[in-house]
Amino acid sequence: MAAALWSAGGEQDLVPSVLSEGLAGERWFQRYDALRTIARMGTGAAGLLPALRGLRQSPEKSGGWVVGTLAVALWQVGRDPDESVPALPHAWPEHRDNRPGAAEAWAQMGSAAAPAVPLLRQELAFARRHDNTGDRGRNRYRCADDERLLRHGRAVIAAVGS
Repeated sequence: MAAALWSAGGEQDLVPSVLSEGLAGERWFQRYDALRTIARMGTGAAGLLPALRGLRQSPEKSGGWVVGTLAVALWQVGRDPDESVPALPHAWPEHRDNRPGAAEAWAQMGSAAAPAVPLLRQELAFARRHDNTGDRGRNRYRCADDERLLRHGRAVIAAVGS
């Protein structure tokens, strides 16, 4: 609902409260959906930074996909590399689907993402990257995510210059 309200531009005063409810939701997908919308809103969701920070302090509520989306939302909303750079490597191993978003956030940070370079170099060296589990089926639908990971990972390495 919050995503639709925000996208349509209507009843903007309701969006933060609906997103806060999503962040406090009992199910992981409620938090995940709220975080995706918050990340898309970017700095316009700055009022939700305290809730994002609180969620980061609740590992039982922010594992798997949620931790990656949370780390990206922290960056998109706060634009603070000191806060975001440590959060993103934590998201990297939690779920492979976090990796393209983390790489994109690091690419937006430019040289502040220098600590991520070893992780990105390791990932980019694999012929079978983040979305290829060796199973038939999954990886063939994930080419766009893989290209996004490659593009942003290379951009970080180029920006850092090492």
